[in-house]
Amino acid sequence: MGGLERNTLTLCLALQDNGHQVHLLTETPAEEPDDYPFRVTRTDSVPQFIRVLSGADLLIVNGNVSLRMHPFAWLLQIPYAVIYHNYQGYRRSGDGLRTRVGNQLRGAIARHADANVFTSTYAKNQVQLPDETAHVVLNPVDKRMQQLYTAEFENGTQEATSPFLFAGRIIEGKGVFVLARALGRLDGEVNARLVIAGEGRDEERLRKQTASLRTIQVDFPGRLSSEDLVEMYQNARALLVPSTTHKEGNPLVVAEAIYAGTPVIASGQPPMIESVGDAGIIVEQGNARELADAIRSMQVDRESYAEIRKRAADRAHLFGYERYRQRMEDIFGLGGR
Repeated sequence: MGGLERNTLTLCLALQDNGHQVHLLTETPAEEPDDYPFRVTRTDSVPQFIRVLSGADLLIVNGNVSLRMHPFAWLLQIPYAVIYHNYQGYRRSGDGLRTRVGNQLRGAIARHADANVFTSTYAKNQVQLPDETAHVVLNPVDKRMQQLYTAEFENGTQEATSPFLFAGRIIEGKGVFVLARALGRLDGEVNARLVIAGEGRDEERLRKQTASLRTIQVDFPGRLSSEDLVEMYQNARALLVPSTTHKEGNPLVVAEAIYAGTPVIASGQPPMIESVGDAGIIVEQGNARELADAIRSMQVDRESYAEIRKRAADRAHLFGYERYRQRMEDIFGLGGR
């Protein structure tokens, strides 16, 4: 599953664990059998959606305001809520007439929502919504993935041989070529290893740019299973999130790494500044020199690294499933219906 799909799963499990009856309606095809403790309907049929919605106490759309779905909730007088995962709330980028009109409609729907949930304070502040309905909840580690973390790695590892980790789509907007330039600056000076876990259209180009490195080993294991990814988080020196033109809402990989007690080096996009906090190093977006300096510091400065890893372990509780579950109940509690 991608990040948004996994977050939807976590949301549904949290609602279920809080005693609510959950019916997940999605257009996304199943990658594997739907083995969930709640009902799942996969369809793009509007009539079927209306039939499901007509029996609901609350509609929650995970992603943004839906101009296709939320108006039906309003017509049926069913309370509704929105969870936003991008960095600019309900707004979409663009200056065209269609975008402007769409943003006005989404804004009107959001202002009448029973709850608007943002994954960063920055995103919340981008839109003018009533404080009583606007909430900030950091993306958590999903419930099933959290069970894979092992107690012996609660404080992570401080081995200098531990690899740095990049986990995500291998595309230019994720800063992979800035990362390649940073590695080039370190080559011959620092001995290190980097694991690039993921797939993407720019993988071959990145392979070529890192193939001639002498003192830095770069491995491309492809897309990892949840089990292998958790093991990587727990063994990694640090997670690297050098995103540039790809604007992050609040990536799950940050939550998953810090939950393992592993520090993060991230570009200075406001949502990531908030989620990383003091559990890592923030670098200027697109600045290969600053990224190289941060990697060097975490690799060679043992005293500084030990302190930053301690801060990551102290921050891990912010991304736990139980904390998220309780926040969802505080916001969406319906008396167990």
